[in-house]
Amino acid sequence: MHCETWVQGTNPELDLLFHTLRMKQFNDKSHPLWVNYDEFPFKEAIALSIAFDDANNPEFCSSILSRSCWPSQAYRILNRLWKITPTTGPLRELQPLGGIMLHSQIAWLKSNTDCKLIFISREGMTWQKFVIDQYQTKFNLEFKYDKHKYKTCETPNDDSCWQPIIYQGDSTLLDEWERK
Repeated sequence: MHCETWVQGTNPELDLLFHTLRMKQFNDKSHPLWVNYDEFPFKEAIALSIAFDDANNPEFCSSILSRSCWPSQAYRILNRLWKITPTTGPLRELQPLGGIMLHSQIAWLKSNTDCKLIFISREGMTWQKFVIDQYQTKFNLEFKYDKHKYKTCETPNDDSCWQPIIYQGDSTLLDEWERK
């Protein structure tokens, strides 16, 4: 198992694979979040990732993102994450490849940016404790969370742009971030 994280345009083979997998996800209109996999959100990504299983089959894709509405030096990891072969039923535990992707994206940010804060966001309010506990016990990664929803996109009148986060790094940057 391994994960590749790279800057779009620097690896044509991985770019093509990511684009092909993204288009498959985008064209699956039965998926409730299919619109998230349009081309535009990935054009603004600073890096892309694909996690591969032991047989070198792609299992997960996601990106790393930075936006002007976030504090400088804050980066969203696992942005637009999807599993190539969707699972059915409730998620009871996180998969090892998810941890490999987390470590890959964190290492990439530390090597290639001035990153001081990483975060993961989702719309729902009940996921943080479960994910933090899983990341700590399964992947030896510590994250924190608070009661706020943070501005995650440029359209503040859209409720989906205000999301709870889990984060790692310099928590003083949270004071610079619009939140509710």
